[in-house]
Amino acid sequence: MKLAHTRVLEVLYDRRELAVTRDELLRSAKLSPRGLGGALEHLRRTGQALEESPHGVRLGRPARLDAHLIERGL
Repeated sequence: MKLAHTRVLEVLYDRRELAVTRDELLRSAKLSPRGLGGALEHLRRTGQALEESPHGVRLGRPARLDAHLIERGL
């Protein structure tokens, strides 16, 4: 099974520049609210720029490329 932060990142990349609501992230990544908070914090600590607004969460700028992202065509 994929790690929580990986599942959240995949959802955010799939939506591109659109914001994803926390409820949608919870459902799509199959996480608890606490798990989602931890995943978002992990993404921030590893250099992902996340923008949060009343509309949800979105990636703020392109992240560094890695093999996983390239394999997914992101």
